[in-house]
Amino acid sequence: DDQAVVREFLGEYLNASRRLAAEMRAAHIAADFDQLGACAHKLKSASRAVGGRRLGDLCAELEQACARGDAASAGEKMVQFEAAYADVESDIEIRLAEGCVAVGRKA
Repeated sequence: DDQAVVREFLGEYLNASRRLAAEMRAAHIAADFDQLGACAHKLKSASRAVGGRRLGDLCAELEQACARGDAASAGEKMVQFEAAYADVESDIEIRLAEGCVAVGRKA
């Protein structure tokens, strides 16, 4: 059943994204730009796949800031990341609770 597959995908995204978001926070605090950029890279495409285009775009921008070693930009992007991630996480939780699991909704 397609709905079951999508529910499983969204659930796996939530689990993985929560772990990556925690790793990103720790890397940001430690000023570990290699780790922060690597985590942002991992989260980028998956976020876009679940409808979180803005979050995916922020991950790309964060990845680029880390590659440049731009601490100020990375800090700004992390603030934006937190808000965008909270929106996507909430949207997916609501979709799963309501049984409306269509991928591609604005998040």
